[in-house]
Amino acid sequence: MTMRLDRTSDTPLYRQLRDALADAIYSETWRVGDRIPSESELISAYGVSRTVVRAALSELANMGLVQQIQGKGTFVVENRIIERSFQEFVGFFEQMTALGVDFTTKVLAQHLGTCSKKVCSDLGVPWGTAVVEIERLRLIGDEPRYLVTNYIPHELFPDLVNDDLTNQSLYQLMEQKYGVTLLHGKRTVRAVAADERRAELLDVEVGAPMILLEGTSYSPDGKAVEYFQAYHRGDRASFTYEVYRGERR
Repeated sequence: MTMRLDRTSDTPLYRQLRDALADAIYSETWRVGDRIPSESELISAYGVSRTVVRAALSELANMGLVQQIQGKGTFVVENRIIERSFQEFVGFFEQMTALGVDFTTKVLAQHLGTCSKKVCSDLGVPWGTAVVEIERLRLIGDEPRYLVTNYIPHELFPDLVNDDLTNQSLYQLMEQKYGVTLLHGKRTVRAVAADERRAELLDVEVGAPMILLEGTSYSPDGKAVEYFQAYHRGDRASFTYEVYRGERR
């Protein structure tokens, strides 16, 4: 599974190594409970320093992918989704495809309707505006991971209600078919309890902890092009983002 690191890239070596190791976990080269190679083995395999290896392993631990046990090694723990929606427009489809993860999408609903006050407010459109509502269940392997509903202004995407979203990225479709680019967005995350319907769809107990990620995405001209609500299983989701003090370098 050793992947050559690109020493000419602007991406730090420890992040390249982190991604290579995460790749192996998501593709189940290493399964839950497996011990991954030791620091010395990783140093030898990738030709990097101990500092780089330790930084990569520390990030994997923070992401909830591994557990480091003193005197025993580093072990893969219950697989989690690494969500980067705070930082960049990388949807589930692109993220899982890039990682080589076996995933599926079940489209539960895809129809034309009118937005509620809440949705209209977040989209910045008049109450009752026509929107395409899309509800999808995302699975990794056979296990449901999260339930997402998107609300998208119909006038911007007139044929979206008929597009097949089973095996393609919504964001890529927006850009490639409709010519609408996503420039920036707002995200809110909070803890909620699973109601009866979401518990059944996500295969958890009623009242189980869930992470609700809500967001609005905007085009370069400042127009809102989508509002979404994504309910993630609390035992399978992990969010990662970067913070900076002062000017970003």
